[in-house]
Parts: sequence; C-alpha cells; structure tokens
Amino acid sequence: MTAKPAVAAVCVAMFVDSLLYSVVVPVLPGYASRLGASSTAIGLLFAAYAVGLVLATPVLGRMSDRIGRRIPMLLGSVGLAATTVLYAFADVYPLLVTARFLQGVAAAAVWTAGIALVADVTEKGRLGQVMGVVMACMSAGLISGPPIGGFLEQAGGYRTPFLVVAAVAVLSGLTQMVLVKDPPATNAEGVPVRTLLADRSLRGTVIAVFLGASALSMLEPILPLDLADHQGAGPAAVGLVFGVATLANGAASPVIGALADRCRRVRLIALGLVASGGLLPCLLIPDSVVGTGAVLTVFAIAYGFILVPALPELATVAQRHGGGAYATVYAVFNISYSMGMVLGPVAGGAGAGLSLGATLAVAGALLCAGGLLLLAGTTGGSGETGAMAPSAKGMTR
Repeated sequence: MTAKPAVAAVCVAMFVDSLLYSVVVPVLPGYASRLGASSTAIGLLFAAYAVGLVLATPVLGRMSDRIGRRIPMLLGSVGLAATTVLYAFADVYPLLVTARFLQGVAAAAVWTAGIALVADVTEKGRLGQVMGVVMACMSAGLISGPPIGGFLEQAGGYRTPFLVVAAVAVLSGLTQMVLVKDPPATNAEGVPVRTLLADRSLRGTVIAVFLGASALSMLEPILPLDLADHQGAGPAAVGLVFGVATLANGAASPVIGALADRCRRVRLIALGLVASGGLLPCLLIPDSVVGTGAVLTVFAIAYGFILVPALPELATVAQRHGGGAYATVYAVFNISYSMGMVLGPVAGGAGAGLSLGATLAVAGALLCAGGLLLLAGTTGGSGETGAMAPSAKGMTR
C-alpha cells in the first residue's frame, strides 16, 4: 500500500478527532450548566471521554491487529459523527455524558488503528518524522476547535458547531474509504499482550507517557485559575496562552520526530521528562501573563520530546515481536496516556488546594526522577533509532 495516501487519511482523522475534542470547550460547560449540572458534574462530563477511551482501546487494538486497520478506522469515523449529532440533540445531562463517553470509544479507533496504519506503511528510518507530522495535525485540531466552536455557537446556536463537525467527520470517513487499504496480514494474533508488557522498553516508554500526560493535564484546570487570581488574566488571555503553547508543540513535533529517527529515542524521552519537570515550578516565577505564557510554551515543546519519540519507539517494540502488533502496543500507549489525563487534574486540583507551588515542585521532581531512571534502567532496543530497528515481517515499505 502506498504510504502517502494512508498517512494523509490518518492525519485527517486525527485532526477531526482533536477538533471534536476541543470544539466542546467553549460550548459544553455553559449548556450543561443550563441543564442543571453542577461544577462537579461538568468535571465528570469531561472525564467521561477518558473513561470511554480507556475501556475501548484494548478491544479495538486487538481487533485492528486481527482484522486490519480499515474497518476499525471507518467505525471510529462513523462513531465520531454519531456522537457529535448526539451532542447536538441531547436535552438532558445523562445524554451529554453518554455522548462524551461514546466519543472516547470512537476516538480509540483512531488512536489505535490509525497510528498503527502509519507504522505499517512508513519506512523505519522516517517513522519518527511522519509520526511528528501526525501529532502536528492533532495539535492543529486542538487549536482550531475552541474558536470554531465559539464562533459557530454565536452565529447559529448550540447545535451548529456539533452538526458542522459531524459533517466533517463524515467527510473524514469518506476519505478513509478511498485512501485506506489494509496492509498484508502478519502474525499479530500470535503475540500475547503479556509478552508485549514484559518488554522493558515498552514499560519504560508508557510510564514516561503517563508522567507526561499527568503533568500536562494537571496544568489545564489549575494554571488558568492562577493566571486569573494573581495576574488578572481573563478567558481570552488564558486561551491565547494555551493556544500559543499548543501551536509551538505542533510546530516542533515534526522536528522532534526527525530527531527521533537519528538519535537514541530513550535519551530524547528522558530529556523531555527532565526538561518538563524542571519547567513546572518555573511557571509560578513570572509576574506577567506573557512571562508565564513563555514558560508554558517551552514546557509544551519539552512535552513533545516525551510524546513524539514514544510512538516510533513503541513501533520498534512491535517489530521485535513480529511486526504486526502495532495497534496493541498503541492501545497500551492510549491507556497509559488516558490514565494520566484522569489522574493529573484530580491530583493537581487536590494539591493546589494546599499549595500550588509545592504541587508543581513535587510533580516536577517526579518527572525528573522518571527521566533519570529511564536513562539508567532502559537498555537494549529501547534506544534504537529508526535506522537501527530490527526488520519487521510482512510490513509494506
């Protein structure tokens, strides 16, 4: 199968998934509040996405390795379109929670079968760079969602953003029907999950992903409040701070991916952990929104050094076990990332209630310790570059 059309289809799918994930940010809290939801209930509404992603990921990962990438990806696009329509017509809080949960289920298909398809069709020596481009498309969706959602709601009412994004999801599915074909079958069914989990490189990588996701998601609820309380930042300023940081992460991702094809990935991931950990306490040093935004932007780039090299590193793990279990290893990645998304806001909110500075210092120390332990304890294939990775069976090049 030709690589470029398949990668393009995955990029579109990642953009649409991230667009839907973020388009609800300016729309959903106010609507849920009008339906009588408390602030706690709104928090649970947003957490329902991660729950759906965690529960569906193992099933869809194994399914993709057994039956191919095309069907799970198409099911994911259909699911995203359907859940978006459900958002539009939900008139009670439980239906909103159901829509958010099913959105996570549908997204699991993109994050397992889609990423696995990229690993299937990309040369080993270019996998990091291509994964960086895919992550940049995800960042573009995250940046685009809030302004699009806010504008469409203001122009056409609550339902308009969801109906527009549903139409975009349908177009993404049609793109996949045309561009995506399954790669040749592999021996993925013969790779037990416990065998993959026994791989030290996989364990070290997903722990790093968990730590990074926890740190990033911890900042999302507590940093805006600190900016508002101590620097007088309004919603527009907070949105701009996070938007610039997300843009920087997206712009840096292809560059980081190219580095991952040339350098030992374990060192890049460890560098990302240590740099992110060191920057967390620094977020409280500036006395201006611009200064905090600058630190957050550097943090977002450092975070990219954790996430982007992890994707080709996990492909190397799959290659060592026959080259077919890409969706399964990315399922483990998704679970680790989602658990970080769930833990981060809870731990951050609880710690910030006592001392925000101490919370960021402890979180930073944990990230630094994780980076140093990753360097000290991971050997063998964990640091391979794309050019050094073992050959895979049945892969299309």
